[in-house]
Amino acid sequence: MSDSQPKNTFERLVLATLQEPELYVPGLSVEEASQRYHVSPEKIVKLSSNENPLGPSPDAMKVVESMLTELHRYPDSKALALRAVIGEKEGLTRDNVIFGAGSSEIMSFIIRAFSNPGDEIVCMDPSFSVYTELTKADNRVSVQIPLQPPYQLTKEAVQAVLTERTRVIFLTRPNNPTSCLIPLALFEEIALMAKDAVVVSDEAYVEFADDYRQQTAASLVNKLPNVMVTRTFSKAYGIPNLRIGYALGPANAIQYLFRVKPKWNVGNVAQKAAIAALNDAAHLEKTLKTVSEGRDYLNQAFNAIPGLEVLPGAQGNFIMVKVSGAGMTAEQFTDALGSEGYIIRGDFLPDYVRISIGTMNENQGLIAATQRILEQAS
Repeated sequence: MSDSQPKNTFERLVLATLQEPELYVPGLSVEEASQRYHVSPEKIVKLSSNENPLGPSPDAMKVVESMLTELHRYPDSKALALRAVIGEKEGLTRDNVIFGAGSSEIMSFIIRAFSNPGDEIVCMDPSFSVYTELTKADNRVSVQIPLQPPYQLTKEAVQAVLTERTRVIFLTRPNNPTSCLIPLALFEEIALMAKDAVVVSDEAYVEFADDYRQQTAASLVNKLPNVMVTRTFSKAYGIPNLRIGYALGPANAIQYLFRVKPKWNVGNVAQKAAIAALNDAAHLEKTLKTVSEGRDYLNQAFNAIPGLEVLPGAQGNFIMVKVSGAGMTAEQFTDALGSEGYIIRGDFLPDYVRISIGTMNENQGLIAATQRILEQAS
């Protein structure tokens, strides 16, 4: 629409920041990949969305089936049972826990509760671009900490972007898309330095990290006055379709977030499935073992292929692979693998692709497909 044409009410009132294009583009669905690469859906191996390679807990699936006759009932708006289970597992209480329709919804709560329009919200780059989308949607200013290879955060890099307007800092641990984990000691240093800001440890992938109980910032929630932790059931617990996540924080911070949260944002189906998933320790252990072994295998296999190099220090259920040494851009490498039926992400950085860890059969098939496309390209 040109400037000379009349604008309707929505176009006149919309925030200027919402007129900009969306930043986060989800990975291709199986159907989209099938159409783009002309591969039948049943032959597609989706390694692009960092999903649980084993799927959800069988116990969680049983709970979902048992809830079908209760779909007409309103959910518990306070998720008392779920918050109690999470609190106990984290050595906290339910007063330290709030839930949301995925952890990304809670990030929006945090921005709205603890900052004002025009305040600055800090995140890393590259990292999860939804932070910036949420920031702009709430009429705040996005400030990014630029990371260069090998994409490790430093205290000095954070300090360089802090101002008197900094209100929230999102630090992804492990980071997406790099899979690198900010050490807990460094996270604590940053929280102590940025004492006038809420410092959030986004731990969507923390369960996949080696010895993750020693890496989580949950231990800092009642130690430092400005720390929060966000988690999700979409990754290690394998139920992204139910849209449920949670945050840990001081009790007073949680109370403020409840005043922002919509009353019935997460249904009882998701709440009870989440409890079942949390209590199915065997399935979680099997998932973490599958990912750890797959990550080790892919690290060794890709590094053994001339021209390819895995970014060191991967701790998520995905790796970053530098492909430019093989004479291909990330986009070219992604499309070549797509034609083989393997769907990955090559739209984050020009030289690197992000690859989710699959089952061992999927991982081995991926390596074989990689060798084929490189032979064809030579």
